[in-house]
Amino acid sequence: QAYQDNENVELYAVCDHDKSWLAYMKDKLGNVKAYDDYHELLADPEIDIVSICLPTYLHMQASIDALLAGKHVLCEKPMALSAEEGRRMREAELKSGKKLMISHNQRFGEDIQAMRKFNQEGKYGDIYHVRLAWRRPMGLQPSPTTTRENGEVYDRNWFNEKDRGGG
Repeated sequence: QAYQDNENVELYAVCDHDKSWLAYMKDKLGNVKAYDDYHELLADPEIDIVSICLPTYLHMQASIDALLAGKHVLCEKPMALSAEEGRRMREAELKSGKKLMISHNQRFGEDIQAMRKFNQEGKYGDIYHVRLAWRRPMGLQPSPTTTRENGEVYDRNWFNEKDRGGG
């Protein structure tokens, strides 16, 4: 919805391997293309940038594929399962000449921007160490399943599994 609400963005296509969810989202979003294979989406010359909103364990390959297909990439956080995967994503960015951005969206908030401004103005003095934390208000990991808007139950247990980028 944020993309549709942004006057600087044209939401051109959506992609999901779940065909019933894809049909629901295409109907909800209106005049957009729908793909059930991201490789087909990446082959579309009308697409300039892709937003990778997959489980963490799928970020690296999808981002590399998109970059090498000539698309800019906005990838959800966390970037990858390991530093090595992150380096491979960065190498693909450099090779492609396209931009890779990880969606650390908190940095654009007013509070973080104020801290940045204070630092630029020298109000903190010499900084030797910084530790910031963000706490999930509910305090616990999310449920392994959720019910989507279309009423279907969606398995999102990867979020709770360490080896798949959650835990």
